[in-house]
Amino acid sequence: MAGYMVHFLLHTKIFGKLAEGHNRHHTLYTVDDFTSDNYRDAGDDDSAFVFIPIIVTAIVLMCIPLWFIFSTWWIYPIILVEGIFVGWLHDYVHEAFHLNEHWLHKYKFIQKLKEIHVLHHKYPKKNHGIIWFIPDRLFRTFTQK
Repeated sequence: MAGYMVHFLLHTKIFGKLAEGHNRHHTLYTVDDFTSDNYRDAGDDDSAFVFIPIIVTAIVLMCIPLWFIFSTWWIYPIILVEGIFVGWLHDYVHEAFHLNEHWLHKYKFIQKLKEIHVLHHKYPKKNHGIIWFIPDRLFRTFTQK
């Protein structure tokens, strides 16, 4: 959910320069020129730095009730590692969408996710989830057309 919200907000003016950097990604990868042999970096798109405080805040908020349930410290590193892995997976799959010959393209579900992501580049106010579209469905920002 945090990833959806950050991506949604990157399409507004709230994040200022970060939003401008993210929008460069959309100009580098248009619907008509969506893939390349090498990933075209947007340069100043430091949106990952926005995710760090949000993820840390989410971890702290999630861990408070978990502390009362489990009364142990080991839950914190597990959630932190999970958050790092999900963030890495998100970025890895997103870059794969934009590469011509990526090994993930042989999987049908990745092809479907890529089709949905292409629609995000066509309609930037839609499909903010890169690999998970439940928040898009909840907030009615999902489209398959």
